[in-house]
Amino acid sequence: MQAPVIAAVEGVAMAGGFELMQASDIVLVSDDAKIADNHVKFGMIPGGGSTQRLSRLVGRQEALGLLLSGDRMSGVDAVRRGLAYRSFPQAEFARGVHGFAADLAGRRREAVVSIKRLVYTGLGAPLPSGLEHEIDCVVDHICGGVGQNGATAFRQRGTS
Repeated sequence: MQAPVIAAVEGVAMAGGFELMQASDIVLVSDDAKIADNHVKFGMIPGGGSTQRLSRLVGRQEALGLLLSGDRMSGVDAVRRGLAYRSFPQAEFARGVHGFAADLAGRRREAVVSIKRLVYTGLGAPLPSGLEHEIDCVVDHICGGVGQNGATAFRQRGTS
């Protein structure tokens, strides 16, 4: 999918819900969300990608600790561990999520899609290759009409 996928976790994200979080591009959570991969507590193993995605997101030690213990974490903990981008108090959750999504939807599609593609491509490439690919994409973007329109808009608005 080209557009960013946002996961909004307000209540419980256990097992498969936790795996969906990991598969999303951006995760927004409520402060008091209950999040865990509790497959192990039922004698099961994750089948939705946790054994592969989680270690890439938080490192081997943290991933093994979370997967083997089945321990729960709050939304605040998920942000601290790098599993979510932002946490909102329960009373502000809906407004915060909708505001974030609306802000993202207001960005130039070509830039958003390119940034997402560059990040994911770079994860599987050596840093020098990723940087070279980024420069190539920036040049293509700037030389195209979309990039020129963006540069004009930037000059007109400043840095806002």
